[in-house]
Amino acid sequence: MNDLIAAYEKRSTESNPALDSSVPEQFPVDWSCCVETSKGHCLLVLVLRALTSGSQSGRSASTPSQPCLIVANTHLYFHPTGDEIRMLQAMAIRHHVFMVREETQSANNAPVSVIIAGDINQDSKGPAYEILLGNAVTTDSLKHSVLAPPECPHREFQMRPTYVIESPQFTNWVPDFHAPLDVILYDAHSGLRCTHTYPLCSAEEITRLALENTRNVTDEEKPPYRGQPVSECDVYALPNRAFPSDHLALIADFQWPSAKEDRWNANSSLSRNS
Repeated sequence: MNDLIAAYEKRSTESNPALDSSVPEQFPVDWSCCVETSKGHCLLVLVLRALTSGSQSGRSASTPSQPCLIVANTHLYFHPTGDEIRMLQAMAIRHHVFMVREETQSANNAPVSVIIAGDINQDSKGPAYEILLGNAVTTDSLKHSVLAPPECPHREFQMRPTYVIESPQFTNWVPDFHAPLDVILYDAHSGLRCTHTYPLCSAEEITRLALENTRNVTDEEKPPYRGQPVSECDVYALPNRAFPSDHLALIADFQWPSAKEDRWNANSSLSRNS
């Protein structure tokens, strides 16, 4: 990890014409500034434990306690060609969450499940997404990179996406750009199950709702559209009067296995391995 950071800091002081020429005008190409700015992006981690109806005072150290849930939320760096920065951020996130998971399991003698969510500013073809899942990073996902594809930390710690978002679906829509940039990932091997996800709105549905919310608004009251002029298809891009954010919400329901299911899974595992 330290070698990767050192290599990227060296990259930030050098010019890369192939990469710099692909950066839209509104984004900076001062990579030393980008590296410093990205350090302000953080990770929030919360450890939750299921409530129990009985007293735990008589529980011995060897008796399993109620299951725990680790919820981590992040916002990765925004720059359109900052894949290397986001990859390093994802590796740090993955390592930290894994260590919290290990410490929680050891301290509570309980099953621990993990959810990682947030705006990763990258679609499912990018290296940060692959790292967060626990997959290997390919050279195809690191365009114009000076870094060799790194080894994903803690490969045994596998995550699964709740949403598989295919074009033309998106979670972010602004003039001249739309893409699935947000994720909810979970540790399915712990027994945690995603039982339901809330459907994403289409551009047509967003436009219809925005029109309904502006029907009785005068031209003077309408806010100017960001990035004017915009194409006709982007007139109601996010945010608008119906959607206050430039990102759509991802909503998922999860369920822990019951004690009965835990016993069934243990027996099933034994029968398959015997």
